[in-house]
Amino acid sequence: MAFTPHTVEVLRDQIAQCADMLPVKTPYGDYAWFNCTQYLDCVIQDRIEGTRDDTGKYWLSIDKWVFDETMLLEAPPVFRTTVLGYDLRYFCTDSFKSRIEETGLVGMEFTPVWNSETGGILQEFPILLGPESLEIGIQWEKCRDELSSRFGIFGSVAK
Repeated sequence: MAFTPHTVEVLRDQIAQCADMLPVKTPYGDYAWFNCTQYLDCVIQDRIEGTRDDTGKYWLSIDKWVFDETMLLEAPPVFRTTVLGYDLRYFCTDSFKSRIEETGLVGMEFTPVWNSETGGILQEFPILLGPESLEIGIQWEKCRDELSSRFGIFGSVAK
């Protein structure tokens, strides 16, 4: 995730607990790349619902997460898990999400995966076949083209 200087300032106390901020200079301004450094071994893997690869080592998809609630009591504001196949995904505490919302920061999307009352929340994945997937693909291409022309990201895509 790339943060503006304002975002870094607003979240400084929470960021200091869980990440390095790496400077990024672009033609459109200076940013800081959020590099989460905290891994938390808080997932109860034998209770996760999902699909593993043929070796059983990596998770291909996780439909419902199960966390050790006692581990989360001391969790940093943002963390990664030690679940193989999902170690690049960021998880955050309610306090981090609340800070984002209270300060009016935009650009982050939060997907609930678990809560202490009901446990794992079924993850819904986009439809990959049929007319709905075509519409999603068209929307993605429009966004990609706009971002590419505005910011020079994504490069050229062969069609």
